Formats: sequence, structure tokens, C-alpha cells
Amino acid sequence: MESLQDQLLKAGLASKEQAKDAQRELRERRRSKNRRKGGKAAKPDTTADQAERQAQRAQAEKRARDRELNRRREAAKAAKAGRAAVQQLIRKVRVDDNRGEVPFHFAVGKVIKRILVTEHQARSLAEGRLAVVALDREYALVPRETGEKVREQHPEALVLLNEPGGGDADPAYEEHPIPDDLMW
Repeated sequence: MESLQDQLLKAGLASKEQAKDAQRELRERRRSKNRRKGGKAAKPDTTADQAERQAQRAQAEKRARDRELNRRREAAKAAKAGRAAVQQLIRKVRVDDNRGEVPFHFAVGKVIKRILVTEHQARSLAEGRLAVVALDREYALVPRETGEKVREQHPEALVLLNEPGGGDADPAYEEHPIPDDLMW
């Protein structure tokens, strides 16, 4: 069985001089390893060893960068899939009652937004039975349970979710009840 070196020489892919250089390098490596093990003074690192170490270090750094890039890509894919799942959930359970005539105001960041709802929906929003969520540049009403799921999975999509019974918490206003027919 011929060695790889002999095969390369026969095929004309390597010259005899290159083969001799490779043999010489191999002998030097073996000698330096033997000297290090045997306790004799080792030769200072050759430029070939230094180049090899630099190449290995560069490969390790490239692998680390690639792993980090892949991790970021996977995180982005997972976030996109999570957003898609939340949007699908919102579309599935949204309260579709476009007959609203009562404006309901809520804050989104520093901006006050308004949607038209029915009187029953306005009371449900104020009491915390319904939630407002963002869905593709518009706002949708969903039941409280869905609003809590949206808060867990994609908190940026939840716009408003009042706590039930939260209006009765301040004792200073107990003597001044809010009228039922008050619209603002």
C-alpha cells in the first residue's frame, strides 16, 4: 500500500522537493517533542509551530463567533414564532363587536389612543374583564385570560389590562362615587 505522499508524487500534485521538506518538518517536530519529554532543552518554537497555533486560535475564535451568531439567529426565530403565536391567539379570541359608539380612551406610551366600544365593553374594560392588545397596527379587545397569556408570552402587545376591583381601593374617594352615566 502506497502512502499518500507517494500517491501525490505519482499524480504530479507534489514535487520531490516538497516531499523532502515535509519529511524534514515531520522529523523536527518529532525531535522537539522527544526533547521536551526527555528533559533536554527544547528548541525555541519554530515559526511553523507559531503559525499553527495562531491558525488554531483563529479557528477557535471563528467557531465562537459562529456559535454566537447562530444563538442570536435562533433567538430571533423563537421571538418571531412567539409573536406569530400571540397574534394568532388574539385573532382567534378577539371580541368582534364593531357596533361601538362609546369612545374608550387609553394610554400607549405618552400618547392617548381611542377606540369605539359598546357601553357593556366599556364597563368590562374598566372592571378588568376585557383587555386591549395591539394587533397589526390596530387595537383589539380580548378576554382577561387571553390578556394575561399575552402578558406572559409577548408583553409589548398588551396595551391595557385593568385589575378587577381596582377602582374601590382608594378610601379617600369612597364618599364620592363615580356616576354610572359619566362618559369622558
